[in-house]
Amino acid sequence: KICFISNKINTKDITAPVLFTDLFLRTSLDIFPLEILEFKTRNVLIYGVDILKDLKIEKPFIRIEIEQKLKSKLIEINNNYIRTKGNTTELNYMYRKLWTSLIPVFKCILFLLDTDFDSDQNKMIDIISEKININKVSITNLFSIYKKQLKLDKDNKKIIFQDIFILLNKLSDFIDKLDKEESI
Repeated sequence: KICFISNKINTKDITAPVLFTDLFLRTSLDIFPLEILEFKTRNVLIYGVDILKDLKIEKPFIRIEIEQKLKSKLIEINNNYIRTKGNTTELNYMYRKLWTSLIPVFKCILFLLDTDFDSDQNKMIDIISEKININKVSITNLFSIYKKQLKLDKDNKKIIFQDIFILLNKLSDFIDKLDKEESI
């Protein structure tokens, strides 16, 4: 039955459902807290019992994974900038990928701050900038690159790289200083 459903889903550009056991989720809360939090907030139960509803995700696990992701992204963009020798085509691609990887991180940061978030990415940028006191321009530039409204060129690529590098550093520093004891 799952294969039949999968064939129908694939023809309609719908994300395939994820199937989990209760035991798998309960034993993965420390390893995949961001992913499970995303499942909890975007869950549509198709059949059976909602095994996500009663899961408690420890805030320290979320904080650690967010910090790890941000620091990994710092290393990645630094290495890619050097590897590509600042090639604007490759950097545009890298920044678009970076944006999509930061969306769940931003949502989790807002969740850790007990702040409601909207699916509107412009609102999310405003809230993140305000709550963390970071330069909104650097986030907006990254989002504009993602939407292909801003293209890197020889004049702006270095400044944008520096802004994004500083942004990721400030985000990871902020996360590192968050209270490490709370549960959700």
